[in-house]
Amino acid sequence: MDKIDKAIINTLWKNSRTRDNEIAKRLNITPRTIAKHIKQLGNNGLEHTIAIDFQTLGLIDTICIKIKLDKKQHIDYRHLKDYIQSIAGIYFAAFSKGDFDIMLLVATRRMDDYEKLIDNLRINIPYEKTVSHFLLKNYTGFIPPSRELFDTASIEYKDKFILKHLQHNSRITFSEMAKELGISVPALISRFEKLKNIVGCRSAIMTSDNINVFAEFISCKYKSNEELGKIIDFLQAHGNNVHGISGEFDLLSLRVFRSSREYYSFLDDMDRSIGTYITSKEDAELTIIKGRLPIQPRFAHFL
Repeated sequence: MDKIDKAIINTLWKNSRTRDNEIAKRLNITPRTIAKHIKQLGNNGLEHTIAIDFQTLGLIDTICIKIKLDKKQHIDYRHLKDYIQSIAGIYFAAFSKGDFDIMLLVATRRMDDYEKLIDNLRINIPYEKTVSHFLLKNYTGFIPPSRELFDTASIEYKDKFILKHLQHNSRITFSEMAKELGISVPALISRFEKLKNIVGCRSAIMTSDNINVFAEFISCKYKSNEELGKIIDFLQAHGNNVHGISGEFDLLSLRVFRSSREYYSFLDDMDRSIGTYITSKEDAELTIIKGRLPIQPRFAHFL
């Protein structure tokens, strides 16, 4: 990965719809060169997708559910994986090595939907217990929504169509979308402009099978927002996707690493840098089974 690749990724992370001509002008090279680099980056895992404001989309609650399986019962992991992947409200899921066995991130329209999901999990998954944390605030990073999640959103059909296409490829042209939707390009642009308050078009290298993902549930002690900011700034500087959560912990941090050794080196650094603010934490190594995590531009080079 060279300097041009890094500059392109940084630009498309902020707005994946930035045109080749504009990027070329900024970097003082030809649009053809930009197109060639973007194509090669695509072959190496760069995806063009979207970040969503779930609440504006009508999905009021976003929840992290941790599941501890009942190992005394027979568990068909293939069936379990298929079942989890089939649930529209789940936009990220992983098997876990740690104090729990499964982690789910769920978006729902009503608390009733969450309660129904828990009931369905009880029927379909032999678990010992579940623990839920409401995601209160996204401090840094983003997790792309699953395509079927839009089917549960309270928005018009044409807007769902646009969002699904942007989720699959946020660099798709307006003319391509307008043709498929059967409306004029100006009409589509008008809808897109109205959607801009709930969607951000982003490009990122995504996690793959050879990447290690770790979750940390962190309980903090801080006397001011400034001290909380120090904790979040440290986690962000190390490429973490950080959420404020409810319950016994204050933060959920998701991070990709090349190896377990790199992860434990990060934990040592965290203890030295912000250890005085941390009262307890729960760590888990994840194997993603639904959804993926974006890798922040400054860390994309290690792939």
